[in-house]
Parts: sequence; structure tokens; C-alpha cells
Amino acid sequence: MAAHEVIHDIHKNKQSGVILKLDYEKAYDRVSWVFLEDMLVSRGFGPTWRRWIITATQGGSICVRINDENSSYFKPGKGLRQGDPLSTLLFNLVADIFTRMLIKAARNNLVSGLMPQVIEGGIVSLQYADDTLLFLEDNIGKANNLKWLLLCYEQMTGMKINYDKSDLLTIGVDEERVNDFAKIFCCKIGEFTLKFLRCAFALHKA
Repeated sequence: MAAHEVIHDIHKNKQSGVILKLDYEKAYDRVSWVFLEDMLVSRGFGPTWRRWIITATQGGSICVRINDENSSYFKPGKGLRQGDPLSTLLFNLVADIFTRMLIKAARNNLVSGLMPQVIEGGIVSLQYADDTLLFLEDNIGKANNLKWLLLCYEQMTGMKINYDKSDLLTIGVDEERVNDFAKIFCCKIGEFTLKFLRCAFALHKA
């Protein structure tokens, strides 16, 4: 609903903007344990709690099942256990680090989101589970800054963004500049479907 409102506002006011829908490659499997522990320390979690989390994420062994046969058991070196309710909460904390990076970058005018009248620096990101939507003003220089932040985030967390499966959506941006943005993020150019826009307008009227 929040994404619909942002898109509708930009479209209604005949403004321009860029939306990047990120696709993470095996998001839960790639989270660095070192980064996870450092993040828990920085958030003020006590040693007992951190020990529980480390035991839950790093303890035990796993195997791979192929054609109804299990492989030998082995210990993983990183990642969260998909399907474990705790993993979703931990992943949200990991993703929140990127949100904080973007907020700091926006305050220092390195990136600018959309609808700056709503929040300082504009709305830059929306996060739901492992789905990330990024909003950026029509500015090539700040798009390059955002790409640099994405690379830093990958290096810190162990995450890998699959740019081939990510989507670049634009509103009111010239075709030539759309191609420039696509080259920066190395992703395909997507389109808003009529159904998506109808949904946005309906939500606005409601």
C-alpha cells in the first residue's frame, strides 16, 4: 500500500523517479555469521542472548536430499535456516542495516528518495521480509552512489544481489536516461502493468 501511494503521488504530480526492485540470490543462505554477531553486539543484545542465537544458527549439521536419498551430513559456514520463524526476525535486522545506511546517505545528500515533503531525504526504501523496493530521484550521480552502497552492503553481509532478476521501473524519465539507469544497476527495464496502476489509484481514492 505504501509503494502504491508513492507511485500514485509521483504520477499525479507529473514528477519523475526511479524504482528498483531488488532480487537477492538465496537471501537467507548467504547471511554472514560474523556480520550477524557484530550486528547483534551493535544493537545491544546481551552475551546470553547472542550465545542462544549463535547456537540456533550455527549449531547442528545439514544434508542435501536428492532423488529420495540424503547426502552425508556437513556443517554450513554461513546463512540462516529458511523456514525457522527466528530466521525471518534475524533477516529483518540484517536488512535494517541497509535501511540505516540509506537514511544516513540521504541526510548527507548522497542519495535522494521520492516525496521529500513527507520525510527528510525522501522515501528511499521499503522492506518486507526479503523483498526490497528502492526509490530514487531522477539523478544519475546519486544512482551511482546508491550502486556503491549496494556493493558495500553485499561485502559486509555476505548477501548477493541478483541484478539479472531485479527490475528497474521509472516514472516520467526520458528513455535515454532510463537506459543510463539500467546500465548503472545492470538490470532489466520493467513496466508498470495497468492492473498495478489501477490498484494504486483505487487505494488512493479509498
